[in-house]
Amino acid sequence: MTLKTAEYEVRLYLDGALIGDCRRIAQNLNYSRKRTKVGADSIDFTLNDVIFDSWCKERGTTLKDMLRPLALECRIVRNGVELLGGFLATMPAYSPLQTSANLQLKFDGFLNLLGGVYIRNTTTNLPLGTVTGAAGTLVSNQIQFANTVSSNAGKSYGFTAGYIDTLASITNTFENYKTVKDWICDRCDNATGAGPFDVYFYADKKYDIYAESNFGDVITDWVAFYPMLINNTSAVSIAASEVGDFASAVVGLGSGEVSHVASENTALFSFTKDTDAIQKYGYYETLYQDSSISTGSVLQRNIQAELWNTSNPIWQPQISLKGIQVAPTPTGDHKIWIGDIITINNSEDLTGMTNGDFRVNELSVSVSAAGDENITPVLERV
Repeated sequence: MTLKTAEYEVRLYLDGALIGDCRRIAQNLNYSRKRTKVGADSIDFTLNDVIFDSWCKERGTTLKDMLRPLALECRIVRNGVELLGGFLATMPAYSPLQTSANLQLKFDGFLNLLGGVYIRNTTTNLPLGTVTGAAGTLVSNQIQFANTVSSNAGKSYGFTAGYIDTLASITNTFENYKTVKDWICDRCDNATGAGPFDVYFYADKKYDIYAESNFGDVITDWVAFYPMLINNTSAVSIAASEVGDFASAVVGLGSGEVSHVASENTALFSFTKDTDAIQKYGYYETLYQDSSISTGSVLQRNIQAELWNTSNPIWQPQISLKGIQVAPTPTGDHKIWIGDIITINNSEDLTGMTNGDFRVNELSVSVSAAGDENITPVLERV
């Protein structure tokens, strides 16, 4: 199956109001969707300041009015479907060449807005303390807390809750100040407790919360073949980065002072190891240290997640796909999106490590002026 070249819109919103679609004047369009554990989405493109100012004036505003971090938002629309949104993260650099300058606009996904609110008791302004409840509900509560704080300050973020999966009950103690974003990212990739989950932000700031097992689709209508095969979906290229930082055991240190004198040592200590990894590879320790942790269960949870990430040194393939074969979109046929599980068939790999099923953790797309798409997924073996 061959897809048609995609039609894109780059919609700009100021203070929540649609200003217009600037796709016609936007150059070097790139965007990236990411799972929560990887980080925030991103959008960037280049605008000529003179052309952009003229575009703005046609719509009742000016370049100066528009270039307001946080207030200016962007939504990427592909063939009529909104893919992602973001806010202007920085004031772009200005370096004119004779009579005009090219401005590179960089928009961060809405997860990064939550990096601007610290979790606390707003009555005492002290750390929140201990909370217990279903993990999805607690996450949603903190997102709504960010709404409340921003609204009380004069301008609400405007997040709205959508579907919230049923996740296990957890207990979390906030003993220090932590942003809503950091807390969500700390919890979403846990090996224990509620297990891995994703917070999925839509372009209009609605969000869903999914258990990993319910997030994304298992793609069965295409396979990424390499080398390229006629009449089949093929990877243009495939590679795998060097894998280092192996460890089969993790020593964890939390808050407190470390001393060889038992009466003076107050540091929280925890330890975990992977017996299978030790038998397969060997024994090697790494140190995980976070002075903000003073609860043993929290430290144990974090070092277990660290062990998961370091105890399996295998290649994770990096492939390139073309939009005329695979569509970067959340729904439809012959598509690829974050959370999806795809199959790679690489007949050249003598180890077999780049063959099999992989989950899409991140999807980066570069769009040419003609609408041609180069798609680069970041993958993780399932």
